[in-house]
Amino acid sequence: MSKETIKGYRILTGYTQQDLANMFGVTKQAISQKERGVSRFSDKEMIVVRNLVREVIPNATIDDIFFSQKVNKSKSNQKKE
Repeated sequence: MSKETIKGYRILTGYTQQDLANMFGVTKQAISQKERGVSRFSDKEMIVVRNLVREVIPNATIDDIFFSQKVNKSKSNQKKE
């Protein structure tokens, strides 16, 4: 997950970290840690975030939001020396 992806979707939907913290019953700092990848969103939290994003992007999926990091195949296929 890209740090900026989750934050970008949150901003796009017009929600603040505090808004999400209130929805999930956690602190604003906990949301910050989740957005930065320090801790992970629970499955239930992912569904809530997906539903919020769908208010703006109706066909958004959990994969789009949380697992859209691109892999550079040329680097992953190189042999280590």
